[in-house]
Amino acid sequence: MPQWEYHYILAFNTEIDQINDQLVQRKTHPLMDYLNQLGKDGWEMVGICTASESGNYWRLLFKREKYIDKT
Repeated sequence: MPQWEYHYILAFNTEIDQINDQLVQRKTHPLMDYLNQLGKDGWEMVGICTASESGNYWRLLFKREKYIDKT
């Protein structure tokens, strides 16, 4: 049975505020660039929802299969 690991992003419009509950500087993490890198690294988006009434904040949840060394 596969085991999963998860990745969480809080984004404001098109810039990232938090990655896995760690604050980041918005200008250093453009959202589209980061999403493309996550896809290349095997992450799949499994959930997205607004995190504010204004719709400017978004919560994004990703998962990928955990690598288990069986040697």
